[in-house]
Amino acid sequence: MLKQILCGVGMMAALVAPVTHAESADEVTRRHSIKSDGITGLDIDAGVGSVRVEPGSTANYELTVTIEPAKKGWFGKPADVSTAKVKIVRRGDRLELSLDPDSVDGGSLQGTWRVRLPVPAPSTVEVDLGVGEARIEAPSSAVRLDVGVGEAKIVTRLDSAGPVSAAAGVGDASITGIDTSRARHVVGGQSSGRGQGEREIKVNVGVGEAGVTLTKD
Repeated sequence: MLKQILCGVGMMAALVAPVTHAESADEVTRRHSIKSDGITGLDIDAGVGSVRVEPGSTANYELTVTIEPAKKGWFGKPADVSTAKVKIVRRGDRLELSLDPDSVDGGSLQGTWRVRLPVPAPSTVEVDLGVGEARIEAPSSAVRLDVGVGEAKIVTRLDSAGPVSAAAGVGDASITGIDTSRARHVVGGQSSGRGQGEREIKVNVGVGEAGVTLTKD
């Protein structure tokens, strides 16, 4: 497994443009331009913070992440983020992105992610966010979005989406743009329906709000 990871990192070295650093006392911004050649799936493991994925206009994945120390209590030591990095790994035809905990000396990280998808867009986009807010605009991709605590929204095209589902363990789940079936329980609920295409759209929130919007444009 370690050999595969190191191999993937080595492969990405040739695909990733030089990193631009914009630093202050309490945050850093990392920018990467990643060639999309042969990549059909995108996976983002964001941890804590916010994520926005949207259509781009180039053949590359354009990535901007502002990294800060995760909030700590009275006795927690915040991370020194001056050395913080984004972990970029290619496994087969999938691109995996996350914050690299080994790039800082102690403490934990949170990030504000903005990712522009390449043209053509990947067939699948998967985002996992522990705490925060995520908005995924992927008109022609299958999308899975999981948020532990916070808000999650997917915007995609009606003629691309196939089965669509939204669920919240505690909170509200909604789908707009199609007829849906809804099921509610004491503290949460779920909604489901079907678009006019084939790509699966799925959003789950443990505590918070989960929503899908299907558009004709």
